[in-house]
Amino acid sequence: DINSDVWETVDWSNTESVQTVKDDKNTNLTAEPPKFIIELVTTIESEFEEEDVQIGSDYSIDITGDTNIYRITARGVSSRGAVVFLQSTFGII
Repeated sequence: DINSDVWETVDWSNTESVQTVKDDKNTNLTAEPPKFIIELVTTIESEFEEEDVQIGSDYSIDITGDTNIYRITARGVSSRGAVVFLQSTFGII
C-alpha cells in the first residue's frame, strides 16, 4: 500500500532492514554511509490483451501481464548532522 509509512518506521541503523551504499573512495563527505530501502508498493493488473496496447515508436513494447510498482527511499546524513530523505517510484512491466 503506497500510503504505508515503512520508510518512517524502519530502523535505519539495522543492517538487516536497510541496504548501505559503500564508500570505496572514503570521501568522508557524510556522517554515515547513505542507506536505502526498496518496497513493493502495489501490483497493477493488466486489462489489455497483447495485441491491444503497444508503447514506443521505433521500438514497440507489448504490454502483457501485471505491473509491479516499487518505491525507493534513500536516507543520508550530512557531516553537520542534517538528515535527508529522497524517494522515487517506478514500475516494471
